[in-house]
Amino acid sequence: MDQLNLLAPYHHYYGTGSFKDVAFNANLQEFAYRVSIIAGLQSNGKLSAHASYQQIEQLIDQLDRCMKIVSH
Repeated sequence: MDQLNLLAPYHHYYGTGSFKDVAFNANLQEFAYRVSIIAGLQSNGKLSAHASYQQIEQLIDQLDRCMKIVSH
């Protein structure tokens, strides 16, 4: 197992095979990975609660834009 798979495992998508669904799933997995990293940094005192909130809010906005793109 390489380091990337250890740090950011990718799970296969078993839903409908449409491009929109697969694209959103990939973005959702990336969102979850980044949120877990931010939460870990905040829990260990490397990132303030305010900075964590701001970064997660930006990730939510990115995921929302992705959802709007793939839902059209």
